Amino acid sequence: MSEYLQQHVYVTPSGLFSQRYLRWAIEVLGVDRILMSTDYPFLMTPPGRARHFLEQADLSDENRLKIASGNWDRLCAGIVR
Repeated sequence: MSEYLQQHVYVTPSGLFSQRYLRWAIEVLGVDRILMSTDYPFLMTPPGRARHFLEQADLSDENRLKIASGNWDRLCAGIVR
């Protein structure tokens, strides 16, 4: 089951700005399966909150970029229209 999840599932913080959750998600799925998002307009956060959250995370610049936008770009590049 874990192998299937690691190959087919992506997760997002979705407004849960928790470093503990982020570390756990990376441990379980790997950094390539994490997408940054918020629950706007359902959960209003101060401007820049998502950026600040990622800047404070214990991540390499490469992994921070993957979570911020790189994984989404890679996922969308595979969509055939």
